[in-house]
Amino acid sequence: MLLSQSGIALLYFYALALGGSLGLFFDLIRFPRLLFTREAEPKKEGKKSSLRKRRVAGVFVFLEDFLFCIVSSVCVILLFYEHNNGKIRPLVFLILLAGFLLYWATIGRWVRKFLRFFVKWIRKVISKAFLLVWKPTKRILKAIWKALQKQLEKGARKRNTKRLLRLVALNAAGLLPDGTILKKKEVPKNQGGAHGGGKRKKDHRPKQKSVA
Repeated sequence: MLLSQSGIALLYFYALALGGSLGLFFDLIRFPRLLFTREAEPKKEGKKSSLRKRRVAGVFVFLEDFLFCIVSSVCVILLFYEHNNGKIRPLVFLILLAGFLLYWATIGRWVRKFLRFFVKWIRKVISKAFLLVWKPTKRILKAIWKALQKQLEKGARKRNTKRLLRLVALNAAGLLPDGTILKKKEVPKNQGGAHGGGKRKKDHRPKQKSVA
């Protein structure tokens, strides 16, 4: 079945509109990549992105291209099926490309600027919300950690005290095995005493002569 002139003109109009719509769709599916990578921010001169960031961006690019190819293929097939009885017209592909480039050079610029601005705004909101939640949470976690440390230290001191008392009792009863040594507190070097930690003072008293 041949199409009339009005049908062909309508087919070309739909192809032009579809090309522009695919351009808009391509910009919209770039939104996750702009949000989760640093492409929305201006790059500094002489600064290279890390390998991990490039890999993440590469994964997003692959998914975007794959999704765009699937959607655009389905749309073009439906266009030929609905408006040209399933027959392929090579001129339609040129009109699709013209619609895509027309959108990219006109409305697409404003759409991309708006997406970058929207991504920056979302990041600021998320960062502020995160800071509002993180600061009190950090204080609570610090308080819990300090209390836990105190309890652990107190429990360790109690266990050590009980162990020492038990060893002292066993030592007093003579039940400790041979070779067991009780730990004693160190005596400072500057102090004298029974442990011999300090120097002995000289005795300046005159010696008494012995009587033969």
